Amino acid sequence: MNPLGLKNILIITKLEKCKLCSPIAELLSKYGYKVFLSNCKKEEIKKAIFDHLIEIIILMPAVELSYRFQICEWLFKNYPNKVYISYTPFSLQKELDIIKCPLYLKHKCRASFLIFDVFTQKELLVKRIEYLIHLQYTNKIANISFKLLNMLDEAVKNFGVLPLFKKEVSVYSSYNRMAQQVEQLINFIGEKLVDFISKKFLADKISLFMYDVVSNKYVLVASKNYKIEDKNKPLYISEEWKFVNMAIKNKKNLILQDGEMRYPVFKKLNFKPQPDIISSLVMPIVVGENVLGVLNVARLKEDKERYTSVDLSLLVYLTGWIGYIYSIIMSFKLNIEYNKLKDDFIAIINHELRTPLMALSASFELLEGKIPKNIEEIVKRNIKRLTSMIEELLDFSRIFRGKLKVVKKENSILKLINEIVEEYSQQLKNKGIEFIVDTDIKTAEFNFDYYRIKQVLTNFINNSIKFFPEDRENKYIKLSVKEKEKVFEFCVEDNGKGIPKSELKKVFLPFVQVGDVSVDHKQGLGLGLAIAKEIAKQHKGRIFLESQEGSWTKACLILPKK
Repeated sequence: MNPLGLKNILIITKLEKCKLCSPIAELLSKYGYKVFLSNCKKEEIKKAIFDHLIEIIILMPAVELSYRFQICEWLFKNYPNKVYISYTPFSLQKELDIIKCPLYLKHKCRASFLIFDVFTQKELLVKRIEYLIHLQYTNKIANISFKLLNMLDEAVKNFGVLPLFKKEVSVYSSYNRMAQQVEQLINFIGEKLVDFISKKFLADKISLFMYDVVSNKYVLVASKNYKIEDKNKPLYISEEWKFVNMAIKNKKNLILQDGEMRYPVFKKLNFKPQPDIISSLVMPIVVGENVLGVLNVARLKEDKERYTSVDLSLLVYLTGWIGYIYSIIMSFKLNIEYNKLKDDFIAIINHELRTPLMALSASFELLEGKIPKNIEEIVKRNIKRLTSMIEELLDFSRIFRGKLKVVKKENSILKLINEIVEEYSQQLKNKGIEFIVDTDIKTAEFNFDYYRIKQVLTNFINNSIKFFPEDRENKYIKLSVKEKEKVFEFCVEDNGKGIPKSELKKVFLPFVQVGDVSVDHKQGLGLGLAIAKEIAKQHKGRIFLESQEGSWTKACLILPKK
């Protein structure tokens, strides 16, 4: 049997007594095929296709080329998913000039010709037919793939889908804008899919439901001739839809023919199909172990055939595509929701921490000089630390809201470096760390955000201080500023414990610290370098880290002069 399991064959001939039909039918029957005969009249062919769920159609040579063209054109239009075989014995090959056929010239039927002598090569006939079945099915699959790729290409052109997935979240002004764009993309692809399915499968009624991560339900994303009472409200699959729910639960594709279900297990359901449905397919969209959605396709008109195994197989392939396309989109949608919740959480924490911290700081100022000096230093240090953490959280929140802005104006580089040296010299001396400063600049001033660039450089220095091994001898931190032809290069180098090569790519991710934080947690939230990267980006510059584990680390900020 062929790999698709097709079995219903219709042989079309013009002769009442076809000498070739009987041996072909007899041979195919031995291999499990059910063979039916029809004359060339369209009404007879139509009735045979409907009554016997025909999947394969064989045209015999008795049908001359001119009339065969009319029959084939009608068949291709009304039954696009059949497997067609045009049989021609060797003896008639020259008489049947197929190159003149308009359909052949349009590549409509080039994979359907079976030039064969049934009397001398009987044992090879079935293999040849099954080869043509496989070839045509492969062509149909390729056609679906081509159409879907064109659809995705159109989506990219209309919505900029690839930039949406490639760009960082911070380039967007709000989560609402991103969420809205994703919803528009979902609806666009849904509408294109419905239009394609309508034409490819001659469907009169279609509904595409996809899993919604927010509501935890299957919501209608696209449809054709589907009754929707309130278009302003989302339509979900309800518990009353027993047939659809059972298909989702069992992850099984279902065929409904003339109101009767093929599968005995579903006959137990108290289910009454719509009387106007001739044939329908219920296709759960499964990716891995998860059902991401369900596609319902139905034919309602009396002049159409019922769905067959070919339609089912092609839809299985199509729903596989749909599943992977929507899984990518849904993962991005879920990421938006996650980041929005995270950002809202950070904003709430900021508010809840900042208010009492301001009150604590004000109260401490009233007590300054009235409490022991060592306690005063501890309180000051911890207030400063909490204030710094809150500012980092606020900056991180601004980044994800697209509201972290830099204000560039003429500023002195030397003033910035001297200010940093003044702030850190005594602290580093107390820790036994030599502070080396190396400047090689000719330009006194250039356009940059003084506060933000200082924030980046102090973050570099603070990281160097935090990650020095206790037993390291001859500790040093080197701050260097080099002026080059088109850029300024600010670097902070240390001879600390270094960063493992496997960790280097992670250090710019938010809330990430190098090493095992459960064993060796350092102060801070792990946001400094993520914020520094965004500041550099807004200056049209860049940041990079170099390191050798156990030896040294070098963090650099590159800023363009213009």
